[in-house]
Amino acid sequence: MDDILSYIGKKVRAYRKEKNYTQEVLASKSGSTITYLSMVEKGEANITIMKLESICTALGIHITQVLPKSPLNEIKNNEDSILEILKEHYSDKEVREIYQLLLTLILKIQKKQ
Repeated sequence: MDDILSYIGKKVRAYRKEKNYTQEVLASKSGSTITYLSMVEKGEANITIMKLESICTALGIHITQVLPKSPLNEIKNNEDSILEILKEHYSDKEVREIYQLLLTLILKIQKKQ
């Protein structure tokens, strides 16, 4: 959990600096305090989705831009591209089987972690 909070905090800080916002400006725009925002950026605050959404809105970004990416979500988000590449080399039946195997393997790996 600490790794996720640290990851989110680093992303928030990076986007804040990219916008040239001080912590004071972002705190004001997001309805947070400077102390809380500092804790978020250091990965010390157990931030709620609602609070993270308000910070991301103040930064002009989507909340998913500060969340860790999972391989499963990346594959699902790029399903059309992946299927297109596979279809260049395999039959439709083989493509479905390969895609299902890929999803199954990722789920098994994630459960082990």
